[in-house]
Amino acid sequence: MEYIYDVWISNLNAVVNNGGFISIVPQSNWCVDKHRFKQNKFYFITKGSMYINIDGKDYTAKAGDWFFIPANTPHFYKNNNTTGFDKYWIHFDLYPQETDLFKLLDLPYWINVKNDKKTLALFKKYAGIKGISVTDSLDMKACLLQLISRYITIARPNKIEIKNTNDERIDGILNYINENLYYNYIKKMQN
Repeated sequence: MEYIYDVWISNLNAVVNNGGFISIVPQSNWCVDKHRFKQNKFYFITKGSMYINIDGKDYTAKAGDWFFIPANTPHFYKNNNTTGFDKYWIHFDLYPQETDLFKLLDLPYWINVKNDKKTLALFKKYAGIKGISVTDSLDMKACLLQLISRYITIARPNKIEIKNTNDERIDGILNYINENLYYNYIKKMQN
């Protein structure tokens, strides 16, 4: 299992596409019809409420609710006309793309972080970065990686385990490769 972690973490690349902060006032007509977005999304609600449907499941998102919408997941959303809402949002890609972080770690679409100051500070920091310099890009990526880590930690606080039915088979293959590499190395050294 440790090989899976090593390979997965060392090859994971998170790419920020865009993001920021939005405030929708009550009585406005704000909605996005059902669609599949090519990137992953984080939505973090800080005030008011909105309606969101992810993969057929309805949510009334309110302050403290954090959503992870995986790439290509059908979803739609609209404001709650009576309250409006404030939210931070980030659209991002994860590479390698064939690695579905959401399914691999069996993550929920939604978690509530209540008044978690660390999560809010990371979203605020991200939204405050201008994105015009190399260091801005690195800071945005660092914020995104910290947010991904934070989401996983909050969603799975007791044990983070990669969900894969082939773990034993893969571990066996990797052990065989490592043992034979060592054996072949020793054999060459003796010759």
